Amino acid sequence: MKKVYRAHPIMIAENMGKLLFLLIIPLFRGLISAFEGGFSEWLRGAWFDILTLMAIVIMAVIEWYCLEIDFDKEKLRVKSGIFYKKVRCIELKRVCAANITQPFYLKPIRAVHIVVDTLAGNSRNPDMDLTVSRALAERIISTQRLRRFDGGNMRIYKPNTVNIAILSVMISNSLAGVLFLSTFISQAGKLLSTTITERLVGTFKYFAQTLAFGIPPAAAAFAYILLFGWLYSVLTNMIRYQNFAVSRKDDTLLISGGVITNRDYLIDVKCISYIDIRQTLMSRLFGVYSVFINVVGFSKRKDDLSAVMPAATHSGLKRYMQKILPEYHADERQLKPNAGAVFKFIIEPIWACVLVPVITALICFFFEEWRDVAVFVGAMLMMPAIWFLAVRLIDFFTSGISFDGEYYTLRYSKGMFLHTVIIPKDKIAYVDLRQSIIQKMDRKCDVKLRTVYESRMIHHIRNLDRQNVMDLCGFDMGCYDETITPVKKCVRFKRGENKCCEN
Repeated sequence: MKKVYRAHPIMIAENMGKLLFLLIIPLFRGLISAFEGGFSEWLRGAWFDILTLMAIVIMAVIEWYCLEIDFDKEKLRVKSGIFYKKVRCIELKRVCAANITQPFYLKPIRAVHIVVDTLAGNSRNPDMDLTVSRALAERIISTQRLRRFDGGNMRIYKPNTVNIAILSVMISNSLAGVLFLSTFISQAGKLLSTTITERLVGTFKYFAQTLAFGIPPAAAAFAYILLFGWLYSVLTNMIRYQNFAVSRKDDTLLISGGVITNRDYLIDVKCISYIDIRQTLMSRLFGVYSVFINVVGFSKRKDDLSAVMPAATHSGLKRYMQKILPEYHADERQLKPNAGAVFKFIIEPIWACVLVPVITALICFFFEEWRDVAVFVGAMLMMPAIWFLAVRLIDFFTSGISFDGEYYTLRYSKGMFLHTVIIPKDKIAYVDLRQSIIQKMDRKCDVKLRTVYESRMIHHIRNLDRQNVMDLCGFDMGCYDETITPVKKCVRFKRGENKCCEN
């Protein structure tokens, strides 16, 4: 008889969180009582509120008790549900990634979140997400398929603090930090007093006015908000990647990191859809690369780890890749854009570089009182526009495709990042060859290659010779159809076939 395990008791509190909507009942009752008879009337009906809270607690306990876990060397089963029973069975050989996360508040009670993902799940929710004891989580991952690393023939990569800082700067954005700061200030006022909020806002306003350096105070405040938000995002990313390490044994990667929240991932290398060697304009100037992987169950949540190599020089990249992902290596370009395609690459940033000064001039002409703010904002917007133009120019000189019979190497830009993507040929869902009217006359095309994943990822390489692309990818010229529109002609090839599917 198989032994049945239960989730950690802390999951009762997590279940209660899902039932908090029931508090609407005592809330409405309290409002009605307050209008009709005041505190005394509310107090007489308080028993109903207590019963509602008891019902929430009892339902949470029953839901926890009805959740049963059992596993062996082949399968992991989770049985749940009170009125409607649901049994989820996961074959361990199908698991792409397993994740154990231990936030700081779970450490004293030795509880962890364990997440298991396969290709069968959806892109938003994992196949299994439970809160269990640390000992049970380690027993689950030490089974035949999700075995624990126990030394032996292991290859280990550990970045230094400088590399982690470089990655944190690359992947940080101001928006996340701004959202945190605004939420912190508003909640501080609710939890402490409105005086605290007024002092925080007043101090920031004084700071922005003092350090405006001739910039309009409103514009300076906006700039400093973005700066502080970005600095917060950098700090949280550095904390997340502290103690970062990647180990490789056989076909399994173990990725770990974190200080306040500890994270451990077990990843099946065969499930990796592609690796992405990423650079910003600044990191390219300094010859620094960061490596990310695309695999089901990894980097699924916003606060997850996302890189397998935070930062490395060109020589370090080759050395560390050979250690942890020797299957993947970037080849030199076999196909690249022709010299006349430069305008296709820079048309979007050129529009930004032209429109920003024009709009700024119009605002200054028609709204004289907003001149200082408009000039400052226009100058600030020109910086990313010029940066984007520089990225696209580098993209023009470096983009292209190569194929060695097993792996495709794609070089392209997306947003402000330069990507070198290496994809196994069996991970390609299909390829789109798209031609505009001008490209048709020039016999060029844009290549949109989509990879197998929970949600299909698109890799866009611009303006390559159409016939050379078809020859490189091994397409049979006699076995495809074309979808023609007034603007574009599309040829789509499915994975493992020589004929296209409907567009």
